[in-house]
Amino acid sequence: MLFSIPKSTRWTELPQNKRGAGLLFELYDNVPANHVSQISRIDLDSVADLDEWYYRVLPRSESRDSLGFPESRIRILDDSSWNTEVGIQEVRQWIHDLGIPYDTTTYLFYDRPVILCMPWRLVVKYWTAWAWSVGYAMTAVDSSGQWACMFHHENMIQFGCYNRKQTEHIKV
Repeated sequence: MLFSIPKSTRWTELPQNKRGAGLLFELYDNVPANHVSQISRIDLDSVADLDEWYYRVLPRSESRDSLGFPESRIRILDDSSWNTEVGIQEVRQWIHDLGIPYDTTTYLFYDRPVILCMPWRLVVKYWTAWAWSVGYAMTAVDSSGQWACMFHHENMIQFGCYNRKQTEHIKV
């Protein structure tokens, strides 16, 4: 569990070139202001502490390509997953069906030093915007470290967890 909430800056307060990962406005024309206001980027002076927490709470894996959780689900993505409304919705439904409460605070770890923070509902709704800009992998983690959802190389999503009942809900 996080010992303190990391310092962050709301996305709306950052210049476009400082927002980091994500193609939110390029892929979704009309993003409601109340959605954008729930997104923040972790400040550089908090990135090291959050990185340390990430490596401490997530289980080790033999490969950088997978999560080391005891429970795991994988979804392979193909062209239709990204390029058709039906495919995008099917993946969105798969992510929704993971059963994570929508108000769960989620940290999106990209190639460092970019870490975004938002409610899980925004990860689900705009998954293509967050996953399309993946260099190697983007891993979404809740603040308890009980689960993670890795968007890997734009062709696979892996969800892993310890014990789903321990997932906490905090608001930032």
